[in-house]
Amino acid sequence: MMESRRTTKREGLDGLDVTSSRIVANNTFEYYNSLGERIIRLHMTDILRFSPGGRMVTLDSGGWKTVTTKERINRFLPPGIHLHQSKGIWYVSTYVVKGGERTDFRETQYWDGMTVVDGVIDVPDNVVECHAEQARLTKLVDKYMVKFKAMDIIPNPSGGDCWMCMADTPKIREGSLLSNDHIITHLEEGYIHGTLIFNSLKWCGYGEEQMPYIVRIKDTLNRSMRRYLRYRIGLAA
Repeated sequence: MMESRRTTKREGLDGLDVTSSRIVANNTFEYYNSLGERIIRLHMTDILRFSPGGRMVTLDSGGWKTVTTKERINRFLPPGIHLHQSKGIWYVSTYVVKGGERTDFRETQYWDGMTVVDGVIDVPDNVVECHAEQARLTKLVDKYMVKFKAMDIIPNPSGGDCWMCMADTPKIREGSLLSNDHIITHLEEGYIHGTLIFNSLKWCGYGEEQMPYIVRIKDTLNRSMRRYLRYRIGLAA
């Protein structure tokens, strides 16, 4: 049974156009608005928006291309549409099931705001530019990580680090981070500093008491940094 609008404030839906809502998974809500749209919301992002009648669905990670976001999207997508990841890139596939077999299989690289109408992906004119930018950002992370892995001494956080990264530090676990523009600038300039490393480990769930040990484990440190950088610039983490 759907919960009344009076409960939406505690659910984090306050301020939205909500006619009815219910919890459907951890940190995940299903709600309807006055237009009759059915919406799946994870944390503060409407990850799926179904038109009245369900013929069209809009996908949006909100920049959170995480395992949880991908799982929630797949859980509530209609049959014949699937989101998957390959080599750090998200793809959406559509297909038709006939006689228990998947046929008419089609695949398109994912972008936030993509729509699927009657099982067909609506490809905008600028999709090539979107994909090219994702490829550019992927190469920037790869180049940055080559430099990071070659470092003999890992810098500690200091007052001379990027002030925007320092402002992000207390917000890492809240998900209310600043714009990713300064992260992209760091990648372009090859700027490595202690606060950025600290934030990557904190985002991955390591406590401050663990960090002196983690920085000595190269594989774990490198993996944490790569995942954090990809996540911050909107790539699949």
